Amino acid sequence: MNSKIAHRLATNPKAHMDLVSKGKMPKMREPSKSPLWLLLNSLGSSELGKIQGIRLGPELGYESSMVFGNGHQLFRWLGGRQSLGDWENLPAESMEIRAFHKKLTLEDLKKHCAKGPW
Repeated sequence: MNSKIAHRLATNPKAHMDLVSKGKMPKMREPSKSPLWLLLNSLGSSELGKIQGIRLGPELGYESSMVFGNGHQLFRWLGGRQSLGDWENLPAESMEIRAFHKKLTLEDLKKHCAKGPW
């Protein structure tokens, strides 16, 4: 049991009741694997740190024009490499264009960044 599940059991009476009465633990799930998430996940930590000034947009699969200081911030906003509880929602998932399935490359990302490791 990780700390997120323990916190959920301690703070949510229904989750605790389900564990006691049914033996049902809260479920963990993976963050949405959007094309942008897949691209950033393929990069190393040092490369993510070198990508700066990223502006989201429909060309990257999101209905937002948010700007992130570096690749680490964007990747964390997208869900990073963590598992989520089934009760958790990421802001990125509500802004994701679900019909967007284009495989993104570093060239696509380069158009939306102020600076990168290219």
